[in-house]
Amino acid sequence: MFTAEIRRLSIESDQANIPIQKDAKVVDKLTRQILMQRDDWDDWRKSEAKQLEQYQQQGMFGEPEARPTKANILSLLWTYLIKSDGTKKVRCCCNGNLGRKGSITLAHTYAACVEQPAQRVYWGLVASNAFAEAPPPKAPLYVLVDRPYREWYKAKTGKYVPKGYVLRLHHAIQGHPEAPRLWSMFIDKIIQEKLRFTPTTHKRCLYKGKMDGQKVLFLRQVDDFLVAVGNEQICNKVIDEVSKYLKAPLKNLGIVNRFNGVEVDQTKYYVKIHNIHYIEKILTRHSWLHYVYKLSKAPVPMRSESKYLTEMENSKEPESEKERRELEIRLKFNYRQALGKILYAMVTCRPDISVAITKLSQYSQNPSEIHYIALKNVF
Repeated sequence: MFTAEIRRLSIESDQANIPIQKDAKVVDKLTRQILMQRDDWDDWRKSEAKQLEQYQQQGMFGEPEARPTKANILSLLWTYLIKSDGTKKVRCCCNGNLGRKGSITLAHTYAACVEQPAQRVYWGLVASNAFAEAPPPKAPLYVLVDRPYREWYKAKTGKYVPKGYVLRLHHAIQGHPEAPRLWSMFIDKIIQEKLRFTPTTHKRCLYKGKMDGQKVLFLRQVDDFLVAVGNEQICNKVIDEVSKYLKAPLKNLGIVNRFNGVEVDQTKYYVKIHNIHYIEKILTRHSWLHYVYKLSKAPVPMRSESKYLTEMENSKEPESEKERRELEIRLKFNYRQALGKILYAMVTCRPDISVAITKLSQYSQNPSEIHYIALKNVF
């Protein structure tokens, strides 16, 4: 089958590539203040502008205006990251934390997602800002004009926006609790009514249909899509049909090799999904990439002999918060955080480590040194 990954153009920021080494240091967090001191700040600034240009194309914001009385107002939230392939990415959403003063949610917030077992079924069968398009939240919503928007607006119009001014939202924006649901309803209507694809009974994000007489399988994961069909021309036609009903067209990323953190290898004989780059990123972060682990005769992810399991059960646990902290510092990683990261690999495509992870999860409240070492060995 021919499979192509499609991602919403509105959530794709500047794709400028930068060199990255396999063992390069992983950047924990990038902020605007940090980036403004870097030599490549101009690239990031252009990425901010590109994000706002896309919002303008989709009619996201109204004109800057003085703050209305008793209005539902949220702040904008910018994220900056360098993807594993070296791509720079900037995203702008709103801070829709339900605990924030001024946040009002009147409608449903739930949006369907494809669970990992269903995604694996999809891969077997094919073995071969999107939110900005959706209508606005039910309650009138404004966002505060921040520095990136003020700079972009000044460069574009020559006008200065006074501090404290706000923007009326004309569409749903990522970060607001209602946005996922609004987008889900919007795109599902296009897929069912315009393309006449039918969702499966129990997984509403998996669809089947026909285009020019050829069978098409379609997967929708919030604002990421997969299309599986017999040839490239039909795949492109599916993309074009969906794009007809969007202000910003979909971006065809071609033959899929990565989807939502899962690597995909397609060959003539099979489709393989794995987490090699995800695991390598974690190993690099902890300086474990070249760590040598002596495998036992049986290639299991954790030693399973009775004596070893008894040692794990009876090991002396830290008796105080000070001891727990000292152990974490000495072993140089947080046990619960590492456990959470490897759970993703287990759920997506490594069920073979589920027994080991289930066992090690029993000690997450107060792990001892033997549990730390066992978890490190699983990695």
